[in-house]
Amino acid sequence: MGTKMKGKAILCILMAAIMVVSVLAVAMPMAVAKSNGGNFNIIEGARTQKVLIDQNLEFKGYGDDVIVARIVSGDRENVYQTDAQNRIYNVNLQTSGAFYVNYDPATKLGAAQLSVEMPDMPVELKVGTRRVESIAAGTDLKVYTGGINLYEQDRVDLVIIGPDGRIKADTINNQYFTDISVSELKVDHVLATIIR
Repeated sequence: MGTKMKGKAILCILMAAIMVVSVLAVAMPMAVAKSNGGNFNIIEGARTQKVLIDQNLEFKGYGDDVIVARIVSGDRENVYQTDAQNRIYNVNLQTSGAFYVNYDPATKLGAAQLSVEMPDMPVELKVGTRRVESIAAGTDLKVYTGGINLYEQDRVDLVIIGPDGRIKADTINNQYFTDISVSELKVDHVLATIIR
């Protein structure tokens, strides 16, 4: 292999970053929002529910004209009104303070509380047990996502840059790097040989 090809192969992969395609979640545990597989996380019931910045939310069972508000010293601040379908798009709530659905100042209660967090998507790339930033052609690579706080069925893209640009699929090994569920990434996700 010539020096140019060898250098190209070694430099080949990786600026890998995970980008949220959209927040889609299915059948969440009791303490978080859930989804029916569509583009909206469903908020329903009286429990505290985790909401991530940039999610689309749909509120069910709270009546018409749902209002989400941050409560500071008993007063409503940062008030958000849902649309006609009781939806809020691209949530951009502050991550501090308590947010309530349909807060009643008289009783100081809300129909539900929202726990707002920034999405956290740590990524480590490893060959065997060694952390790497690039690999040579023909090397298997694992993606580790310990500490990720997205929902199990959120969909993400792995952005893999090779010598000829972005690699979206390895058709030889039938492996795709777009529209991957978080649950797939949490299982020591092995990226097969990408560059030959």
